Amino acid sequence: MRVVVIERDPLARGGITAILRHEEGIKSIVEVSAYHDLRREPSLSETSVCIMGVDRVTDETVTLVSQLRHHLTGSERPIPVIVLTPDWSPLDIMLIKADACPIRRDHIGPMQLVWLIRVISMGYRPLYKALVQGLTDRFAPVSGEIRQILTKREYEVLTLIARGKVNGEIATELGVAISTVKTHVTEILRKLGARTRAQAVMAAGLSG
Repeated sequence: MRVVVIERDPLARGGITAILRHEEGIKSIVEVSAYHDLRREPSLSETSVCIMGVDRVTDETVTLVSQLRHHLTGSERPIPVIVLTPDWSPLDIMLIKADACPIRRDHIGPMQLVWLIRVISMGYRPLYKALVQGLTDRFAPVSGEIRQILTKREYEVLTLIARGKVNGEIATELGVAISTVKTHVTEILRKLGARTRAQAVMAAGLSG
C-alpha cells in the first residue's frame, strides 16, 4: 500500500509519517508540503490513500481533491482522500461526493488514522464516521458497510445495545457469558472508532 501525505505543517507531516512508517502493509510513504510538489514525484499510479491537511475547507479544497484523484491515478479510478480539518464545514458533503473523507484533527488519534486508512483502502467509505463526529443532520449511514466490518455476533450485540439492553441482558438473550459480551462491545467500539455505546449505535444508524 502506498500512502501520499500532503501537509504544510512539517511537525504534523512528520507525525503522520512516523505513525505510518512501521505499519504492516504500508510499503511506501510519499510526503510533500503542498499539492504542486507532487509534480516532482515519479509515477504515483499505485497510490492507495492520500492524506491531506488543510487549515479550512474551501471550494478550492474540493477542487484539489478532484485533481488529486486524477493526478495520482492518471484516470478516473477514485482514490480516497482523507482530509484533516480544524472544524466541520458545510462543504464537507462536497468532499465526500468527491470521494474524500473529512475528519477533524482533534477527533482522530494514531490508531484511528491507521484504521481509517486500511478501511478506505479496501473500498469502504465510512460515512458513519462523520455521523459519530458531528454531522448527524447531513449524512445517512451505510448499513452494508457496517455489516461487512462487524462480525454477525458483533452486529447482534450492537442491535441489542440499540434496544437499551445492558451486558447482563444481552448475555442472557444470546446465551453467552457477560465477559464474552464485554469482549464484543470492546471490538465494536474499536472497529467503529467510537468511544461510547451511544456513538457506536449512532455510527451504525440503529435505533431502538
